[in-house]
Amino acid sequence: IQRFFTDKSFGVTIATTNDIKELEKKYIDEFLEKKVAGFILVTCNSQDKELFYGKFLRNHIPIVLLDRFVDIENISFLDFKNDKAVYDLVSYFLQKGKSKICILAGSESFSCETKAVSGYRKALE
Repeated sequence: IQRFFTDKSFGVTIATTNDIKELEKKYIDEFLEKKVAGFILVTCNSQDKELFYGKFLRNHIPIVLLDRFVDIENISFLDFKNDKAVYDLVSYFLQKGKSKICILAGSESFSCETKAVSGYRKALE
């Protein structure tokens, strides 16, 4: 992402929150103060609809969410199909004769984690 935008003369700022909700909100506020043109966000605040209405939609700030779905109209979302990816991977291991296959996922409050676990379970059925 950084190389793509830099090649087009856009500045890119990247922040990592380690899924700490308050830190994500702090970074969002800091970036808004710097008048960034838009956000690409893997949010850990997917249940906080007011965050998205108050910070982005009401202020007409472009945002694209990656991997973690927020059920709000007018917010773009890019899904990596974690259910299919994990299903395909586990199926491959099973075809190779592997039977002790573990998935280690984060909180199922995130859509990407729920989908990954779903793909895992489906492959083992």
